[in-house]
Amino acid sequence: MFLATILHYLWHLLYVWFAYRSVRLAWEILKAIYVYFVAPALRFGVNFADYEDTWAGRQILIPKHLLFLSMLC
Repeated sequence: MFLATILHYLWHLLYVWFAYRSVRLAWEILKAIYVYFVAPALRFGVNFADYEDTWAGRQILIPKHLLFLSMLC
């Protein structure tokens, strides 16, 4: 019975650890979004690339940092 109680509390500690790690991961993702997308737009303004969609025959304005990231994918 004593061993079962210890294992039970260890299970709860593991659960808390995973919850902490997932919150920390979400925080790191939010920080990365801010650093790579929001901060440059606030600092330099959104610099739009003049991208021509030849299939539809119209001009599309795309933020240059998003255009660069889409070329990487």
